[in-house]
Amino acid sequence: MIREPLHAELTLSLLRAFPRSGIAPLPLADVSWHRLVAFASSHFVLQALAEPLSVSNAEGSAALEARQFISAIHDANADRNAMLLRATHAITVALGEIDVAPCALKGAAFLLTSRKNAPPAPWRFMSDIDLLVPVDRLPDCVAALGRLGYLPSSEDYDPQVEAHFPPLISPCRTFSVELHTRLFGLEDFGLTPAAVLGDATLVPVGKAGIFVPSLCHRIAHLLVHAQLHNRNHAIHRIVLKDVLDLIELNRECAGRIDWNAVFSGFGRRDQREAVAALVAAWQQVTGKDSGVDLPPSAQAWAARAIPRLHWPRWRARLNLPGDIFRMEAHRLQTERGHLRRRLKLLINPLHARDVYSNWSGKLRQRAWG
Repeated sequence: MIREPLHAELTLSLLRAFPRSGIAPLPLADVSWHRLVAFASSHFVLQALAEPLSVSNAEGSAALEARQFISAIHDANADRNAMLLRATHAITVALGEIDVAPCALKGAAFLLTSRKNAPPAPWRFMSDIDLLVPVDRLPDCVAALGRLGYLPSSEDYDPQVEAHFPPLISPCRTFSVELHTRLFGLEDFGLTPAAVLGDATLVPVGKAGIFVPSLCHRIAHLLVHAQLHNRNHAIHRIVLKDVLDLIELNRECAGRIDWNAVFSGFGRRDQREAVAALVAAWQQVTGKDSGVDLPPSAQAWAARAIPRLHWPRWRARLNLPGDIFRMEAHRLQTERGHLRRRLKLLINPLHARDVYSNWSGKLRQRAWG
């Protein structure tokens, strides 16, 4: 009889082995490969499982087919990221022509820091390209991308509450570009554009250039985006894509992350505890030692959040309404202006449609994980 949580155990084991060091023996014959694919996809890490799974002890026709399928996903993701890197270069050149050097955020930074002559971050799934541009040059940047064929997905934009202009859909309609004027919407969590650009490195692209944030700011942005912006800390939820990003950033710097420097940017205790909690979860999932003393609350959060990865599907779905309520309640308590943003849905049908579409997609994705 297949034990329901085994797909989560195998996924975590493969992540511990990322990228290609093999995994501890597991009863792979009992794995529901369909559930593993669904679970890993819901956490955006399926493509990253290809390399460690290729040196696993998986046997049998089902395991072979699953390995071939996941390998094909990995290769397709590598091709997509190569295309996204070319698009990033083209956008950088176009913005350079109007004297703007953008700053690569999140996945775009991984593409630009990939090893020379290697596929750009084939382990990292990306749905869009995030770029930080000067707020006073935003209209010029939108126009520059318009000349490349990028079209706004919506006309509804409130610069007072939105971190970025509505996604600009690529000419091929397979990805979008988000032009940020700040990193987050109603709260900056101590990560201001000036601070990020102050420590960023300019990477030349032809006669133009694009900034890549420092390692500390990349990690801080990841932690804040996951725990505070997406409110995962409030609902004890881990998204394995965030753990995978930490694994790769730690590998990128050969394990020499200055965690004290990362945490020093958070002035409030609750913010420090929230981001430290994801670091504690990363440590417990991977067995790594961050080398920094984490508060007991962070360890307790991780100990409560990790078992949630093993929940059966029915329990995850049953918990969705409670998650939404806790997230919204937390936003109302901590984000000034969030109530006004939600009330806007009552008077702006276009904005309500966009929000509903975004939420329904995320909820469908969460229901599988």
